[in-house]
Amino acid sequence: MKVPAFTALDQFTHENLLLSAVLLPVAILSTLAGVALVRRIDPRRFYRLIYLLMGLVGVRLVWMALT
Repeated sequence: MKVPAFTALDQFTHENLLLSAVLLPVAILSTLAGVALVRRIDPRRFYRLIYLLMGLVGVRLVWMALT
């Protein structure tokens, strides 16, 4: 559904498509590593970690906005 919009905005350049092709294996490996990590970690600990990281990102964004 997004392809026509990206095409209209000239987002499909040679460099962009080449970079996407190079990063595709990294995306697949990262997804598989994430699935393995989620299966090994206790859900409560996982959500605590995610909430902590989201909080840190939020603090960082607020800090960047104020400075």
